[in-house]
Amino acid sequence: ESVAYAGATGSASAGAIFAGNGITMKYSTVSFNAADGTPSHNVGLVGGVEALHSATIRRSTINNNYAAGPIGGLAVLGGSTESVTIRESTISGNESGTSDVGGMYIAIGTTTLGNDTIAFNHAATQISGSPGVTMIGGTLDLESTLIADNYSGNTPSAGDLSVSGTTITGAKNLVRASA
Repeated sequence: ESVAYAGATGSASAGAIFAGNGITMKYSTVSFNAADGTPSHNVGLVGGVEALHSATIRRSTINNNYAAGPIGGLAVLGGSTESVTIRESTISGNESGTSDVGGMYIAIGTTTLGNDTIAFNHAATQISGSPGVTMIGGTLDLESTLIADNYSGNTPSAGDLSVSGTTITGAKNLVRASA
């Protein structure tokens, strides 16, 4: 069940893992990978993990990944009936070399984050979204989750969580709202 994936350099969509039909990760580490292609036409987009349709991540770490494109750590893309569940995991120290999202980008129906840490991710510049977590549409349930100290450029960002058309529920979280 546990996997360590480290040190890969890819010029495809994801530096370490591209999962075209969803992903389940347990007790796994995805670290020090890079997607260094030109960030266009699905090349060089995500440094760590890119999953289509769904993701379940438990007790795992996605850290210190780099993308020449817009997403350093994790991207999950899917439809309105699909879901992402991340529990007891860390997404930290990832970097986007261009803009937007250092940590995690989610565009899917339902996302649940529980007992997670999403911190110290970096986006080279801030054009849209958040260098920590960006979510488009759907619902986001946060439980006992820390989202803080993500930054763009050389300064802390105005916020670590960016949502558009998303309903947020939850309790016992620490989400930094401003620098």
